[in-house]
Amino acid sequence: MKKFILILIALFIIGLIAFSYYTRPAPLPSTDTDTATATSSDAYVVSQDESSAEFRIDEVLNGSPFTAIGTTNAIYGEFKLVDEGGIKTPELSEFKINARTLKTDNENRDGAIARLILKSDKPENEFITFKPIDVIGAPDNFIYGEEYTFQVLGDMTISGITKQVTFDITSKATEQEAQVEAHALIKRSDFNLVIPNIPFVASVENEFEINASLVAKK
Repeated sequence: MKKFILILIALFIIGLIAFSYYTRPAPLPSTDTDTATATSSDAYVVSQDESSAEFRIDEVLNGSPFTAIGTTNAIYGEFKLVDEGGIKTPELSEFKINARTLKTDNENRDGAIARLILKSDKPENEFITFKPIDVIGAPDNFIYGEEYTFQVLGDMTISGITKQVTFDITSKATEQEAQVEAHALIKRSDFNLVIPNIPFVASVENEFEINASLVAKK
């Protein structure tokens, strides 16, 4: 009996050490891409100080429904309104989010997301990227001051896996500033994002939201 108790204590200590190891704080961002500048004078560049991105995923935590929300302002990208004969059409660059900077309400969750789910502690997984392929349902001509809704289809890469994702977009632009709201629903299974087996988390939904609120300036 005594030996059995000692084994249980040893397993508990090992489990505690493993939990502490995998949920320790995520590594700091390896590079400061905030110094990036526009590729041309007519490009709208995302302002980190005024922009944010988030994920929202529903789970059952300690027996009760809970929505985990992770946010960051480490968003990088730019776009243009190309003017050809008075007709303005969008031209979009690749957009990036530094996955190491995502923060929720719990540091242990942040560590688990970074090391076990997104694996953003690895250099090749530090950034979540979105490369636009097509703009769907946009007007033939963008007029300054008018609000538009359309969709953007592109290749999203998370943890080394790339899938096509469609964002619903609402946007408005002046000559110097653009405001963009973006929303998409994606599935963890599409990107092989596996939730570790944690006793106090009973279940986590497969589908989750990605939202971005962007301010971009010339």
